[in-house]
Amino acid sequence: MKNRVVITGIGPVTQLGIGKTEFIKNLLSGKRNFSQKIPEETKKKYPVNVDYYVPAVKLTSEQTDRKIKLFSNINSQVVALASKLAIEDSGITIPEDNEIPAILGLGVGDLSSGFKNYEKFITEGKMDRFGAPKVMANAPASWISITNQLHGECYVINAACASSTNAIGEAYLKIADGHADTVVCGGTEWLQDDKFSIIKLLEGLKVFDSSPDGLPRPFQETRSGLLLNEGTACCLVLENYETAKKRGAEIYAVVTGFAASMDAYSIVAIEESGAVIEKMLRKLTSGKRIDYYNAHGTGTILNDKVESEVFKRIFGEDVKNQPMINSTKGLLGHTFGASGAIEAMVCAIAIKYGIVHPNLIDHPIENLNLVSEVKTNQEVNTAISASFGFGGHNAALLFEKVEGKDE
Repeated sequence: MKNRVVITGIGPVTQLGIGKTEFIKNLLSGKRNFSQKIPEETKKKYPVNVDYYVPAVKLTSEQTDRKIKLFSNINSQVVALASKLAIEDSGITIPEDNEIPAILGLGVGDLSSGFKNYEKFITEGKMDRFGAPKVMANAPASWISITNQLHGECYVINAACASSTNAIGEAYLKIADGHADTVVCGGTEWLQDDKFSIIKLLEGLKVFDSSPDGLPRPFQETRSGLLLNEGTACCLVLENYETAKKRGAEIYAVVTGFAASMDAYSIVAIEESGAVIEKMLRKLTSGKRIDYYNAHGTGTILNDKVESEVFKRIFGEDVKNQPMINSTKGLLGHTFGASGAIEAMVCAIAIKYGIVHPNLIDHPIENLNLVSEVKTNQEVNTAISASFGFGGHNAALLFEKVEGKDE
């Protein structure tokens, strides 16, 4: 018999808020005024065709751990803070002899540290003395363990935009199968670069939003693409239900399923029939009535088309019988490797507090139960979070409300 797995702590470090309280407050407001226009002077110097982006989340000096700053990049500092917030929120006490794993999803990693060191080397003939630990892909996961003194397994999962959904899924399986009692998991991404070379690098994929105001509009008929978010992080604490119950923990939701698949079709494009995604989601939702679906919803023409068609095949064309649908990327932009963790947290918030944020669009795709205004006190007993990444990586998580007698 498998162990039940619950979410007991959340730690967002995003433009919507740092920490649970600020995040939920801004989620209720439907806030999304985070995008900025790239200055024309900058574009003349560094010729990028994209107009808008979401600047990376900013930390205060009090939010940055001075002990790790010298040896780490901002990506590691942000996710270290996210892990601390999640652990504090969970209320767990970490014993010295713990074997708590840290599993982190990372899509691209911090390219800017490498760029800066390369520039410094070719112009000055030297590099940052601590440049090596800053560019290591495993560094953000390592800093979670170092910061919180976690002595279990520690590693990064890379599956593009599905990275942190896979990381949470891996954490779920470890606890469900009895290999761990508590796991700190989540995702991060850091694409900040003052010369916008990372945006330029991604331009060739032709996935960026081209609307005049730069706002992404997932599942709108006239959508044009995604909005890049330069940097965020989010961590969750997953626990064995019996352990959480014994210590009187506050439980957000039960993780009851995880599924992953591979299109094996293209390194950059989603497979247009959506057959592999459909099979994965049907397996995950079999025998369940789903109340809420947090979509991958990038705002790109093909991705939203495929996802909406798969959704209708599974749940039917009648919106009355469909789960509520929204895309958190419509608020924050696309956070790449961090997106799955943020969206899993949003599902947990919906189940715990009955809050479902809106899709800020005005010409929605027909026959989809797209949420048009903030819902509060909403009964959400089951939720799905789905992620589809470059290279054909697909993953999804199933969440359910803990039964009243078990809270």
